[in-house]
Amino acid sequence: MSEHTDLRHIMGVGIAITRGSAASLSFGYSMLLLTMSRNLLTKLKEFSIHQFIPVDSHIQFHKIVACTALFFSIVHTVGHIVNFYHVTTQPVEHLRCLTSEMNFPSDKKPGIDFWLFQTLT
Repeated sequence: MSEHTDLRHIMGVGIAITRGSAASLSFGYSMLLLTMSRNLLTKLKEFSIHQFIPVDSHIQFHKIVACTALFFSIVHTVGHIVNFYHVTTQPVEHLRCLTSEMNFPSDKKPGIDFWLFQTLT
């Protein structure tokens, strides 16, 4: 009998959604900062790269990146909701991969309130 104590088996597709959108958010938020950096924009205008990159429309690009970051924030939140659903529907024995220090005092399966408000995350 094989137990699915692997994080990917427990979380399902939610783990891929959450991690992929988190990577996109990391890139997007760094782009948000860079598009409004006056010093960086001034330095880019000194080089010939400004012929290929529209440095003067940085505010419009900043707005596009912000909308993209909002989209991936929503996708990231949905991924966490899917993860919480998968965790709350698993048997307690399968949840050992989440943390080795987690001990449940009884056979009662913890609900979503436990995972949302009583864990470190």
